[in-house]
Amino acid sequence: MKQKFEWSFASLTDLAGNFPFRIRSCGRGLIRHGILPKPRTLRSLEVLWCTDGVFQVEFPEGKYTMRPGYVCYYMPGETHTFDAPPGDGGQYCFVAFEGNFSGEFWRRFNIPRTPHYAGTCPEELFSLLYDLIRKKDDASMLSALAEGVKLLILSTHISKKEEKNSPADKPERNYASLAKALADLHYTDQRMNVNEIAETLSIHRVHLSREFRKAYNIPLSTYLIRQRLACAAKLLKSTDLSVKNIAIKSGFSDPVYFTRYFRNETGLSPQKFRESEQTSYEIFQTE
Repeated sequence: MKQKFEWSFASLTDLAGNFPFRIRSCGRGLIRHGILPKPRTLRSLEVLWCTDGVFQVEFPEGKYTMRPGYVCYYMPGETHTFDAPPGDGGQYCFVAFEGNFSGEFWRRFNIPRTPHYAGTCPEELFSLLYDLIRKKDDASMLSALAEGVKLLILSTHISKKEEKNSPADKPERNYASLAKALADLHYTDQRMNVNEIAETLSIHRVHLSREFRKAYNIPLSTYLIRQRLACAAKLLKSTDLSVKNIAIKSGFSDPVYFTRYFRNETGLSPQKFRESEQTSYEIFQTE
């Protein structure tokens, strides 16, 4: 196995800057016991496709084993953590997408982000994409996006060989933990609700709600609202933004509903809260 790590960042051309999502970077990574990349948190959606060897990736619910042909996805804001037991190690190809629509585009495939077997990695496509984004012109960025989307679509294929190739130590998905991570990352998105989270995790909303309440002793819908209220409270105290703008920035689609929820939680209207001496946000604790 070659010891190799290389990547290239795409140029943000005038055309690419207007895309709802675009290629951020592409390359190849190496994982070896004793030579591990430091954990890193990115604001992009990253697709990892194992090419050879064996290594582990960590998600909120535990570690998963990556083997040749396996694909996994890291969502924007998540920390990439790798491991390799003594004697193990492997390589992977990756492509990262950035832009407001990148996560939403991937979620529409309705596929788990944890490792699944998708077949032999199309390394020639990764090499083509790698060469395209190094050219840094509009035409190349258009071609790079087309190839990147092709790779993303190929990666979502779940092969019938999955069960035969699936590692025995694959942990059960912790849906409550995953739902909390999505809520923590995207509560300011007005479209984020229980249905959206359930759809993203490929689980029925009733089952997800039951699991979340069992784990955190609070309904998922209430957790989302309180995250938004906590954000709004901080903005009320730290900015001069209007109540309407604060409602929108905090993830509420309707300022009237925001005011109603805020009054129910605090006993004060948003404006009265802003004018009050109260500075503690403990009433919005969600843990």
